[in-house]
Amino acid sequence: MVAMENPPITQPIPPSTSSTKGTPSKNAPHREKKAPTKHRSVAAVQPMDGAKMSELATLKLKQMDSVTKKMKAKYKEAQEQIQKDKAEILQIDETLKSLHLVYDPLIKAYSSRKSQAAKIKEEFKKAKDTMAVMMESQKMQMRKIKSKNVKSDKEDARQRLKAARGYGTGRESTYTNAQMLEDSHQKWKAEITKAVPEDLSKNLKSKVKMSSHMKIETSNIPMTKKK
Repeated sequence: MVAMENPPITQPIPPSTSSTKGTPSKNAPHREKKAPTKHRSVAAVQPMDGAKMSELATLKLKQMDSVTKKMKAKYKEAQEQIQKDKAEILQIDETLKSLHLVYDPLIKAYSSRKSQAAKIKEEFKKAKDTMAVMMESQKMQMRKIKSKNVKSDKEDARQRLKAARGYGTGRESTYTNAQMLEDSHQKWKAEITKAVPEDLSKNLKSKVKMSSHMKIETSNIPMTKKK
């Protein structure tokens, strides 16, 4: 509805108590006359015709119709956007549910395997340390056993040589190097005499003597210088 304009404001005239018109009474209050303004002036207020008022009302109705149409269009667009957003949210929720169904057990398995791998790694480190200690101790034991076996083998060989030769060669033995050389020379001589016949040995001895005499004679000959 179009609001109607206010009618022109008129000041009420106080009733006069006197019988004569135009003469104020003595008991009436004195009022100051105000200067006419643009708002209160009677000339500024112009009454509107019925045709103009109907035109103004139709114009305002058209404006309100256009505004309501725009508001309805915007409301419709907003509702459509809300429906689209709700559909997208539902789709996102469905995808999230499917992802949770697929990946939640995988994440649990991964976390359990990760913890298990950490435990195995720690156990492997401990086993490696213990293995290193055991290997070091075994190496020391093997070295001791090896040195002990070498000493026992040397002692056994020394005892066998002592039993075969009839004397020992250790520090505690009284058998000298000269005696050892003499005995070895006698053994070598006996072996040669057994292997070589007597006639051949005599001929070898005579040849050795002759060669020695020849060397002596040649050494006594004086040397002459060539001219």
